[in-house]
Amino acid sequence: MNDNLKIETELHTASANLAAGLDDVAVPAFKPTRRKTPAVAAALLLVIGGVFAATRADDAQNIRTPVAEEGDPAPETSLVDDTSEIIEPEAIFGQDATPPSADGFVTAGLLEWANDPAYGTEVRQFTTAAGTRFDVIASANRAIENADGSLVLTYHGTDGYRVTDRQSGELVRAVEVALLSEPHWHPTNPELLRYLPNPDAEGELLRLLETNVLTGSTEIITDIAGRVRNVEFDAMLWSDGHRMSTREQGGPNADGSLHAWIIDDADGQPLGVLSYDLDEQLVVGRASLRTDSGAVDYVSVSPSGDFVLVAYADATFIYDRQFGAERQLTVGNDNGDFALAADGSEAFVVIDFGPDDDAGWLLSIDLETLRRTRIFNVFEAGSTSMNISGQAFDRPGWVVVSTSDCKTEGAWTCDKVMAVEMLPDGRIVNLAHTYSCAESTWTKPLAVPSKDFTRVYFNSDSGSCNDDGAVFQLQAPPFD
Repeated sequence: MNDNLKIETELHTASANLAAGLDDVAVPAFKPTRRKTPAVAAALLLVIGGVFAATRADDAQNIRTPVAEEGDPAPETSLVDDTSEIIEPEAIFGQDATPPSADGFVTAGLLEWANDPAYGTEVRQFTTAAGTRFDVIASANRAIENADGSLVLTYHGTDGYRVTDRQSGELVRAVEVALLSEPHWHPTNPELLRYLPNPDAEGELLRLLETNVLTGSTEIITDIAGRVRNVEFDAMLWSDGHRMSTREQGGPNADGSLHAWIIDDADGQPLGVLSYDLDEQLVVGRASLRTDSGAVDYVSVSPSGDFVLVAYADATFIYDRQFGAERQLTVGNDNGDFALAADGSEAFVVIDFGPDDDAGWLLSIDLETLRRTRIFNVFEAGSTSMNISGQAFDRPGWVVVSTSDCKTEGAWTCDKVMAVEMLPDGRIVNLAHTYSCAESTWTKPLAVPSKDFTRVYFNSDSGSCNDDGAVFQLQAPPFD
């Protein structure tokens, strides 16, 4: 079951603490470390004393395990920087069980490139928690880069959301956007950021705002208060409507034209769901909430805008944009995301926790036909928690999967970032280990790709198991 309601409560508390200045916690300087159990230590000794005997296979999905060969040296890790010649690493496919390095990331310093010890991908620490608590990705279901890939949005423990230059890592602006305001980049204008009002602020909250991150100028781009409270639609009138949100996990369609929101009263109780055409400034549909599926969890719109998803504690449903043609996607719900399949069709990628034969599988569910594609069995592969991001709309057929809280030490899925193909037994590209203990909301190793999947960003506490999360940026190796 998704824990978004718990997380939202934690985020409200954290937001209040940040505003009150109660999070002035000393953060140690970045030092890559990792907790090691005896089993992991033993595996790492094998790595140090030998080489890996491995098969890098596309379709066979062979598992690569370390085998010691006496007399062979350990592979060297080379550092690269922006001025040296960069050799593109080979993509390592398959269910790979190479353990993480005993020394954590081999870093060359903040904003300097190094090679991932296991997979050779170019990685650099992009943000730092120095002087604050964290500077992290806030959601795996939002694009982290702007429309042209020049700017990056992260959430900073002291001054809220920050906009940073992607190449230099220099701060462009700390924007006045609240933690729970669900910011999304404008789909085509790289200077604009769209977001909701601070839910704890005074005044009108049924609005969508837009800020120019270069100048700081802000305007209201829609106000739906009158339509919600005074205009009956589909025999529904929510005169007590006070706030709108997706509940943190949702977003608009890819071109930003269609939004869906849960409408709450002033006490935070949900009244219903609404879809809204931003281009036409029109309410498209409204719907009451189901009473037989637990509390409503979140709402989101598919990339095309043809489908709206409403997730409850005990079930997830898909609708058309008017909230008609209701169909059930899953029993219960977990962290999933929309993605485009290789043929351009739309899918929802998620782990199935239902009672049927698909239980435990990472699935790609076609939104038109509800056909389920089994990708791999998560329960048999270490039973990890997963976050999925399908934001690489320019690279259909692939999602980013990041894992944490592994139940089987040393399993091939443990604490990793992977590119996963949305096909039966789809290919897996191993990108990096996270080196994160993932015991905090702020250090959960969320990962988000760029739109073209050439870059991936992910959170890590670098093994501290504290709140000092930072964002790491990697260059994805070429893969077809």
